[in-house]
Amino acid sequence: MKKVILTLTIITLFSNLFGQINPINNLTFWHDHDMSSTCPNYNCFELNWEAPDTLTQDTLIGYNIYRNSILWRFQDYIGVMCIDGTPPPCLDEDFLNFPAPFWIKVTAVYNSSHIESIANDSVMCGGILININTIENENFVIKKNPVIRGNDIIIKFSNTLEKNFNIRVYNNEGRIMEVIKITKDKSSVRISTDRFNIGIYNIVIILENEIFSRRVLII
Repeated sequence: MKKVILTLTIITLFSNLFGQINPINNLTFWHDHDMSSTCPNYNCFELNWEAPDTLTQDTLIGYNIYRNSILWRFQDYIGVMCIDGTPPPCLDEDFLNFPAPFWIKVTAVYNSSHIESIANDSVMCGGILININTIENENFVIKKNPVIRGNDIIIKFSNTLEKNFNIRVYNNEGRIMEVIKITKDKSSVRISTDRFNIGIYNIVIILENEIFSRRVLII
């Protein structure tokens, strides 16, 4: 009988400590580049979630927001955003200033001792966006995307190209990392990634009055 009572006591204690540590619900992330917006650097975004399920034991005091498992900040309200129509400055502008791409997760925080829930979901942010007009064209193909840092980015060209052209590599902040001149008789080119950081890059091919863009992820 004593063993049964002891077992029930342990189960009850465990339930009181951990049973109501519920995670957030429905984590979502939206991100866009809009030249007509009032968003910082025209980057509009919204990170949102729903409060945990109804609690009976513990007191919800707020949320921890992580980028790549690194705590960005604690806040006691739902949502992080810079959206069009919001008067500047946007208080959440620095959220995007993190090596891209990065994963986002949000945990619920309980009680004055800051007991933290699990993160039952995560979303990815590609980083700061730049406005590059993209034209789909099968004359240019990037092999092995994503590319492991240290390996070359390989671009294959169609044999139908009849003119010289340029290739530019931009990082996610819009800075030109490399410019390569390509002669019309080439069928491929290799771009070294040794001096690139991990992240998303835009490969822009400039051919007369046309611009062709491809995104490459370096991991």
